[in-house]
Amino acid sequence: PWTAGNALFAVANGGGGILSWSASVTVGADWLAITAGASGLGDGTVSVAYAANDSGASRTATIAVTAPGASNSGLSLSVTQDPAPDGSLSVTLG
Repeated sequence: PWTAGNALFAVANGGGGILSWSASVTVGADWLAITAGASGLGDGTVSVAYAANDSGASRTATIAVTAPGASNSGLSLSVTQDPAPDGSLSVTLG
């Protein structure tokens, strides 16, 4: 939606051992913010809040998730928010 709101993203440890991870907004922090779950051990949830998009153009933010020592560390989520009035919020991994 183009209006302000919240979303959740799951972080899962697909391997063995204890996974220490962190998440941060690396692009688009002016409209997307992590409100809870910026780091954790094992599985977890990242909560984000996004501002309304009444600009007339789509915008994209990036959330980086890193886990030092993990084989797949350095994943990123692209979060795109379309403009009003028919906007949608979409998430792409990679």
